[in-house]
Amino acid sequence: MLNLVYSLYSLNRSNNNWKQDKKRFLYEQLSWIGHQYNENNWSVYELRRNELRDILEKSAKREIAMNQSEQQEFALECIEVMARIPNILPNIKKLWTKLNNEKTEKVGKNILNKALVHLKLPYEITSKQKMINRDRQTIWYVEKLEPPPFN
Repeated sequence: MLNLVYSLYSLNRSNNNWKQDKKRFLYEQLSWIGHQYNENNWSVYELRRNELRDILEKSAKREIAMNQSEQQEFALECIEVMARIPNILPNIKKLWTKLNNEKTEKVGKNILNKALVHLKLPYEITSKQKMINRDRQTIWYVEKLEPPPFN
């Protein structure tokens, strides 16, 4: 009987601790696998995410299509920022390493769009075919997506 009372008391006390510190559950779970919560990871994550959002916003406001050379400059700029984000998709880190070693690799819009979805950024890179000087070229646009309406 005394054990039950002590268990209920401990449960109530820990419940109050959980309410006071919203991250306590996260601390507890990380301790199970031998890790500690690191606030710097989240601040770097938000800083890089905002940096990427600024790049995308600037390109979306431009409303001018990007030709092939501009596409690669834009993609490299985005990949460079994405590669410094903690817990980004592993293929972004691999691509960044490959791009640093071989400058011939091209970055496609699909990998950028997957990363934008992963980072929950409301942007999409779209492409269209256009005839420019009797030559068919693929051009990119950065579009800001509207958030879904609340029901």
